[in-house]
Amino acid sequence: MRLLSQRLVLLGSLALLSLALSGCGGLLDQSNDDPVVMIITATPASGAAPSQASTPVPDPAPPSDEEPTPDAAAVVPSDDPAPPDPAPVQAGPGLLARVQARGNLICGTNADLPGFGFYDQVRGSWTGFDVDFCRTLAAAIFGDANAVEFVGLTTSGPNERFAAVREGRVDVLFRNTTWTIGRDLGQLAFGPTTFHDGQTFMVRADAGINNSNDLAGRRV
Repeated sequence: MRLLSQRLVLLGSLALLSLALSGCGGLLDQSNDDPVVMIITATPASGAAPSQASTPVPDPAPPSDEEPTPDAAAVVPSDDPAPPDPAPVQAGPGLLARVQARGNLICGTNADLPGFGFYDQVRGSWTGFDVDFCRTLAAAIFGDANAVEFVGLTTSGPNERFAAVREGRVDVLFRNTTWTIGRDLGQLAFGPTTFHDGQTFMVRADAGINNSNDLAGRRV
């Protein structure tokens, strides 16, 4: 009985082996004379070199007898001479040149402010801080502090100070004038500030007023 069982097991194993080989034979069948070749390409990963087999190589272009078209941006040489440069604009003489040609400086100042600009009708002379600046500028230009003509200017009327400067009736203005943004933009060129001032109050020593807050309710 034991020998019969071993034969049955061997026969069963042979049968299973036969079935397996017959199934594999279907997969390995090469009776087809025209096998289909499939080429599968995939997008290469980032950084990987592309496959050369998947890049088509174009056929070389046939030779042409046509002349190449010149590039529109190429510079075409020309025998024509270059146009001449425009002549420089001749500017008129500046203010300093006009003053030097005239021989004296015309300076606008205040005629009625002692200490700054004042005309003494009795002595027929000009004195004051601003008047001294006029003479200093004349000395710098001509080497002569007296090579200056003074013109008394006011804040309004026909002798208004800024109009005299704009119209050229004076060369320079040395006069008590506050430098503001509006005036700086109004065709006026301000020079360095020559005097700094401020506002204050004059009171009696026994009034008990020490600052502006103490003026509350007082008549000024």
